[in-house]
Amino acid sequence: MLEHLFSTKTTYNGRLTHTVLYFLINLLSILGVDSQSYSNIFIVSYIFNIVLSLITFLIVYRLAIRYSSNINFSRRATWFLAFNPFFLLYTGLPLKEPILFFALSLFLLFLVSHRKSYTVLLISLLIISFERVYIIPLLILILFVMEKNKLLKI
Repeated sequence: MLEHLFSTKTTYNGRLTHTVLYFLINLLSILGVDSQSYSNIFIVSYIFNIVLSLITFLIVYRLAIRYSSNINFSRRATWFLAFNPFFLLYTGLPLKEPILFFALSLFLLFLVSHRKSYTVLLISLLIISFERVYIIPLLILILFVMEKNKLLKI
């Protein structure tokens, strides 16, 4: 399982998703459920995506609170994400996007936090590097631009 995550011979996109699906298929076989059935794999993947989407909603709510200090704004931001057709389409399918949205919400939480938790940044960049490695330079550029703006204000 971990050799696929760090292998240089396989595709770079979606490695963490493949590893999570492998773990969930093994969990199905341990529980005595048919782990070779596509329908069971899809059901477990959907359940995983729902749980991860709920965690993403909680993180978005927290980062909206930290950004605006307004509960109504935070609720609207979370409901907007929850009912956004793009978000619903890509998190409702057994794809790698729910993990990517989760990692991006962690990255945004780091950006809006007053006390910077670099473990949150490291976790988000690590997840993104296993899912979509080509997004990392864009996120690092965003970090540098934000730091440069803070230096210009001083």
